[in-house]
Amino acid sequence: MHAFVVFAVAVVAGGINSIAAGGSLLTFPTLIWLGVPSINANATNIVAIWPGALGSAWVYRRELRDTDPRVYALIVPSVVGAALGCLLVLLHSLVDFPLRIPANALLFASLWAVITAPATGTVHNQHPARAPEPVAHAEFHLR
Repeated sequence: MHAFVVFAVAVVAGGINSIAAGGSLLTFPTLIWLGVPSINANATNIVAIWPGALGSAWVYRRELRDTDPRVYALIVPSVVGAALGCLLVLLHSLVDFPLRIPANALLFASLWAVITAPATGTVHNQHPARAPEPVAHAEFHLR
């Protein structure tokens, strides 16, 4: 039964990732729900989506040639952030890591809301008669 659940969620998450990313929002909680330890679930989740990211980069390689050169300046902070994140995961104990998952998710959702709000017009709404659309919704369950 677990194999069927994992397969079904992986198929749905793959479809979500192929359109707009975010499939990890399904796969990671599913792995936790099935009893996989949080560090193993995190590593499994990352390893599972990595080939898809490479495939997407390969498919869109022609479009990437026309990218604004300033975007390439984001490569260094991205690599530094990824390396720092890996180091922090290694430094935390197995007991501490599961407690950080909701905190990191809340931090990500907050940063995403702040960063994308100007782009979506929710900070300075051009149409005052229309209510702003919600930027992000997050739900957390603590054990």
